Amino acid sequence: MSMNYTYAEDVLDLLINKVSLGTYDKKFLYSLQLNNVGLGKPITSNQHALFKKIVLKYSRQVQKVGQDAQILSELPWTLKVIASSSEFTIPSVKISDDWIIVRTPFKSNFVQDARNARVMNWSHADKVYSSKLGLHNLKIIIDIVTKHYDNFSCCEQTQQIINELLPYDECKYWNPTLIKRQNRLYIASCTEEVHEQFKNIELDTSYSMLAKLVYHGVKIDEELIEELSSQCKDELSINRLLFAVSTHYSIDEKNIFELKYYLEDIECDYLYYSLLTSKSTAKESVKRDLESLQIKTFHVGSWHDKEGNKLFDRTLSMPVLIKYGSLNHLGSGSSFSAKIITITNNEQVDIK
Repeated sequence: MSMNYTYAEDVLDLLINKVSLGTYDKKFLYSLQLNNVGLGKPITSNQHALFKKIVLKYSRQVQKVGQDAQILSELPWTLKVIASSSEFTIPSVKISDDWIIVRTPFKSNFVQDARNARVMNWSHADKVYSSKLGLHNLKIIIDIVTKHYDNFSCCEQTQQIINELLPYDECKYWNPTLIKRQNRLYIASCTEEVHEQFKNIELDTSYSMLAKLVYHGVKIDEELIEELSSQCKDELSINRLLFAVSTHYSIDEKNIFELKYYLEDIECDYLYYSLLTSKSTAKESVKRDLESLQIKTFHVGSWHDKEGNKLFDRTLSMPVLIKYGSLNHLGSGSSFSAKIITITNNEQVDIK
């Protein structure tokens, strides 16, 4: 049986008792019931706008109880409705005592993104987010705020930092990157360490040079990779290029002999095949195949074998670590290798 509703308080009861609400909507409505209606406190215009939005959001469920959500959303409150302070309607970002303080009107999507970013902590008592001051944190916060709100206010210090960073807004390269401009090669965003390493070396796009650059933390520009890829004549050539510009590379066991080309291309001077334990007999066929590549400095050992593993010496020019399967082998000195090759087995398994 359909009931007649006169005031917004009646609609509030309907939503709480007859409608299946989402978590955030339920919290808001219960808070409205307890802190405003229950105590006779005024409703802010911001609360009223959100309440109206929730009524319309659940229009289908409201219709099932014989009501029109549009009509219910327009009903007046018996409580006084006062204008919301701009402090609570417009997001604000300010810096105070080496902390970034963020206050925003409630939006569930903003809350979710703020949690996922993991750079802000919520203070229930102060109803604000806070984050330790830093350019990285500030950029993430500004990006999230502007994503969910049309505008925001900020303190003078925050605005000054934003103004200083604006000229770099369109900057494409933030890390050392090999680029090609007017038929010449450059390392964009070059650091002092990279400059020192390559200052007396003529840059080129040979596989050995690309591998050396990548080993020293220089990315290869995607546009340059596309250009070089277009010059490749077959799939093997493309794979050799992709190997040279990668730090991690996967190859199927049946194609393991292609590694001979890859390793020669980059002038590999040490190959370490990492097993789980020194007594591991798993994939002996892989070991034999790797030995047949005739890399002079080839060693097989476990990821605990630091004495026989030359990766830890950090004196090699182009060392490569090979592993079988998905284990990361962090203890094998993988952080000191120029490349990590994962050997996989993509053969179909017939289950009968």
